[in-house]
Amino acid sequence: ILNVSRPFGVVLDGTVFDTLGVVVSGVDINVIDALTGVLEFTPNDNSGGSGNYDVIISPGLKNLVYSDQNAGSRLAPFSMQNVNITTDVTIDVNLPAGVFVSGTVLDASIQPVVGADLDFDQSATEIRLTTPNDNTDNNGDYLVVVPVGVYNISVEPVVTDRLVAARIFSIPVNHDTVVDFTLQSGLSLSGTVTGPGGAVTGCDIDVIDALTLAKLVTPGDKTNASGFYEVIVPNGNFEMHFQPPVASNLASLIKTGIHVGQDTVVNAGVQSGVLLQGTVQSGTGGLVDAC
Repeated sequence: ILNVSRPFGVVLDGTVFDTLGVVVSGVDINVIDALTGVLEFTPNDNSGGSGNYDVIISPGLKNLVYSDQNAGSRLAPFSMQNVNITTDVTIDVNLPAGVFVSGTVLDASIQPVVGADLDFDQSATEIRLTTPNDNTDNNGDYLVVVPVGVYNISVEPVVTDRLVAARIFSIPVNHDTVVDFTLQSGLSLSGTVTGPGGAVTGCDIDVIDALTLAKLVTPGDKTNASGFYEVIVPNGNFEMHFQPPVASNLASLIKTGIHVGQDTVVNAGVQSGVLLQGTVQSGTGGLVDAC
C-alpha cells in the first residue's frame, strides 16, 4: 500500500511562437524553483501542434526555460528569471532566432573530454545564456544554439578529469561558428573552510594568479555541507579569496603566497564579522550595478 498526498497547484499555460509569429511545437518547458534551483516534475510539458503548453506547478518564485527540441532547430532557448506565480497564469513566448556554435574539447593527449560543461556569457553584460544540453558527448563534441552576439565562452571539465578549465573572451558569433578547446592537465587544490561554528557551507573560493592578477576559471569552487572544496589549477603561484555567504555573518579571508607544484591542501578559518552595506551611485545620481 502506497498512500500519496499532493497539494493543489496552479496552471501555467501559453503558446510558443518563433520570431515571425509562427507557432512552434516540440518546445520543452522547464520550471525551476528560483530559491532552491530544483527542477519541478511537469509531465507532458512540451508544446503541442498548435504551439500550446499546459502544466500544473506549485505556486512560488520560478525560473522558466523554453528550449526547442526539434532536430536541427535554429531557434535559441528563451528563459525568464524570478517569475512570481501564485495563481493560474498564461505566458506566451517568442523564441529568438539563433545560430549554431559547435566544437570539440580535447585534452593535451588529443583525447576527447567527456561531460565538459560549456557556458556562454554576453561579453558586454556578463549575463549567462540558457544553453540546454551543452555538455560534450563521448567524442568530446558539443552543439548549442545561441542568438547572434559577442560571447565569453567557458568550458568546465569535471573535477575527476584533473583538467584545467578554460575561458575565452569576446568571441563574435554572427553565423554558424566552430570553437574548439584543448585543456591542459592540472593539479588538485583542496581544503576545508571552518568558522567559529564549524564547517562553512557555500563559501565561494576564488583563485587569483599572483603574477597576472587574473582570476582562474574554477568550476565547483563553493564549499559543500562539510566545508570541503576542490578545484583544478595549473602549476603556479596564487592568492586565494574565501568569501562566505553574506547571511552567515562571517568575514572574508585572503591568503597569499600559495605555491601549487603538486596536489595541495589549503584550509581556511574565517572569523565572525559585521555587516557593511550601502548604495553605489554614479556622478549623475544613477545606481551602479555590480560594482
